[in-house]
Amino acid sequence: MWKLCTRAAAVSLVSALWTIAGLLPRASAADIDQWSLCMGGGGPAKAIQACSAIIDSGRELPDSLPYAYVYRGRANLTLQQADPALTDFTAALKFQPQLAHAHFGLGQIYEMRE
Repeated sequence: MWKLCTRAAAVSLVSALWTIAGLLPRASAADIDQWSLCMGGGGPAKAIQACSAIIDSGRELPDSLPYAYVYRGRANLTLQQADPALTDFTAALKFQPQLAHAHFGLGQIYEMRE
């Protein structure tokens, strides 16, 4: 039993040291430049590309991911693409049901369709 505990501790220690040393790949969130583009810094077409990259990477933090959907939805609205915007705002609400920005975007779509 003692050998098993010692071995597990050694494996944990080695794994921790490799992570600290940067030898193991780590999941990381998108950088500030990517988010700046996603937020519309380069226009709606670049925003859609940047937000899609953030969403598709699978590395974004769970608290930030709904905002990538919201920003992409807003970019789609700017380009008068209501269906993709509707999909994005709905996806954002699956992560954070009370997200006001997504609800506002849905309201804009419904108003646009009247």
